[in-house]
Amino acid sequence: MAIDLYTLNLHYHGTFVGEGLNLRYIDGEVGYVDVDPDRFSYFELEGIALEPKFRIKKFKRMYFSVPGLPLYEGLRVVDNDAFAIVMCKYMVENGNIDWYLEHEVEEPIEAFMLEGPMAEPTVTTDNVTTDNVFDVNVEEVLVDPAEAEVDVEVHVMDDLEYPYFSPTTQPPVDDGETVDDGGYCC
Repeated sequence: MAIDLYTLNLHYHGTFVGEGLNLRYIDGEVGYVDVDPDRFSYFELEGIALEPKFRIKKFKRMYFSVPGLPLYEGLRVVDNDAFAIVMCKYMVENGNIDWYLEHEVEEPIEAFMLEGPMAEPTVTTDNVTTDNVFDVNVEEVLVDPAEAEVDVEVHVMDDLEYPYFSPTTQPPVDDGETVDDGGYCC
């Protein structure tokens, strides 16, 4: 009995750029893997992605593209076995499927902080603007976006200090009297 194998077109080490009609996966590599649909699962996909031949240490998310649709319409997340089964069905129907990996940032982003006086633009007589900058020090700071913390100070105002209603716009007080449908007190 022959085993039917189908091909995964693995797009890796690249980056998704653009949005809508301009969505693309750029600067990546493509690898081809033949798989048995009877053994297809989310965990098998993870195992394939982490095989040494692809040199992938870690990835953030997996996607597949529905055959026949442009990338921006057909891109689907694969984050469990249910989505892996859907991916497998498309693969069996078409003989292959495009599979994409979104990678985590491996190196921290270098951010430069400027210190020193602010530059003031000067205008010359021929209407050309030039900037004069003096005594600026640049300090290199490595920022890991996954570990960056943001300190935010929140001031909570209570209703006593800053009431929602002003004395002239207080809500009506229920004094026990009712008003009938005609607008008269009863």
